[in-house]
Amino acid sequence: MEYRGLNDNQVTVDCGLSVGLIGKARKGKNDLGRNTIEKILKRYRDLNRDWLLTGKGEMLNSETKEPNSNEEDMQMKELIAAFRENREMLAEALDQNSRLIGVIERMQGIDRSATGVQKSPPHVFRTETE
Repeated sequence: MEYRGLNDNQVTVDCGLSVGLIGKARKGKNDLGRNTIEKILKRYRDLNRDWLLTGKGEMLNSETKEPNSNEEDMQMKELIAAFRENREMLAEALDQNSRLIGVIERMQGIDRSATGVQKSPPHVFRTETE
């Protein structure tokens, strides 16, 4: 946790653990069970299983992972949020375009029915001066 700059709460949330479990284990009030250890190893894949269980060997399986993967996770979450926002904006723009096409077609007298495109008399717009 220190290596990655994480606190108990971040690990609890990241791994889907019970609230307070990490703190109790630190204080020696609880042991981390097999399921908890599996969740931690699943979330932090570069963490060496033997080191976590015994304290022996290297902490990490490989040095390819950046020490601040939490920052990478935050960047990924920001990108996902931006993509969602863009998708919503695009859907809204497409909806507006569809409505505008409908208005233009009505102005030009085009009637789109289930049988195809039919031309109807165009609407005449009068100004207030007429």
